[in-house]
Formats: sequence, C-alpha cells, structure tokens
Amino acid sequence: MVRRKIGLEKILAQFITETKKRIPVQKIILFGSYAKGTPKKWSDIDIAVISPKFADMDDLERIRLLLDCAHRIKCEPPVDIETFGYTPEEYENAGYFEFLGVIKKTGKVIYEN
Repeated sequence: MVRRKIGLEKILAQFITETKKRIPVQKIILFGSYAKGTPKKWSDIDIAVISPKFADMDDLERIRLLLDCAHRIKCEPPVDIETFGYTPEEYENAGYFEFLGVIKKTGKVIYEN
C-alpha cells in the first residue's frame, strides 16, 4: 500500500528526530519516487543526509548510523528506508550526472539547519 501523505510526514519527522539525536545535520533530502509523488505499492523511502560528521566516517560507518536511525522508526506496516550519508563538501561538489548530483537536482529538502 502506498503511504498516505500524513503517514509519510510522520515517518520523515521521526527519521529527522532520530538522526539529529546522533549527529549534527545540515540538510536532509527526500528523493526518488516519494519526492516525485509517484510511489508504487512496494516503493521504499529514499533519504540523503548531509552532515559534517560524515567526514570522520567511512562509508560503512555512515550506513550503520543511518540504518540505526531508520530502524528506530515506529510505524505499521513497517517501512523500508534507503539512506545515504554525505559531507557538505561532497554535496557541494557533486557533479550534475553523479548520483548525488541527481539527488541535488530532483530531491526535496525536508530539513535544513
């Protein structure tokens, strides 16, 4: 079942709260089908987090931290969240055709500090 807007907003609010408890967050971006308004029955929620703290972490540490935040979200039915972590420098320097560049171009900023 595709999540209703209010359900998505609650999920995103919980994710933002959980993430901010663990690291300083500069920006959180929703991208993919939910950002485009075209989610399907089995769509996951795609989120990119921009934080200076990621400069001190390798890719695996970033994934573990963000997965922990995603797993703390309480909702029924459970939701699949795909997360990606980037530094502000990586975000600013992302090329137009790179994955992060596409996120910058098509994503929707849902939190900014």
